[in-house]
Amino acid sequence: MLFDTHAHYDDDQFDGDRETLLASLPEQGVGLVVNPGCTVASSRTAVELARRFPHVYAAVGIHPENCGDFRPEDLDAIAAWLAGAPRYYLQNFVDSGNLIGRGYHGFTAEQLQGFAERVRPFFGAVELRGID
Repeated sequence: MLFDTHAHYDDDQFDGDRETLLASLPEQGVGLVVNPGCTVASSRTAVELARRFPHVYAAVGIHPENCGDFRPEDLDAIAAWLAGAPRYYLQNFVDSGNLIGRGYHGFTAEQLQGFAERVRPFFGAVELRGID
C-alpha cells in the first residue's frame, strides 16, 4: 500500500476528473492520502474531499505564503472543522537559513496569544510553537 503524504487534489488541474481519480486510488494501491489546505477555501475543499473519500485525510490551515489576506476570523472556520481535537498547535514560522523557506514571516507572540484565545473554546489544549 502506498501513502501519498502531500497531495493537492483540490487544485483546479483536477477539476475534470477529481472524483474518478480519487475513487480509483485504492484500486491502484494508494491506501491513504493527506490533502493539505493552504487557505481557508482550499482547506474547506480538503475537508469536503475527506468526508467523501474514506482514504483521504485533510490537513487544514493557512500556509505562510498565503497569509497576505489573513483575518483572525479565518481561524473560526479552521477551529470548527477541528473542534473536539485533544490538542491544537499554532506554529510561528521564521526565516532561519534553510530550515523554513525564505520569505516565510511569522506573527508576533502577542498575535499568536490572541489567536490561541480565539480558538481555545474548541479544543482541550492549545499550544504555541516557535515563539520566544
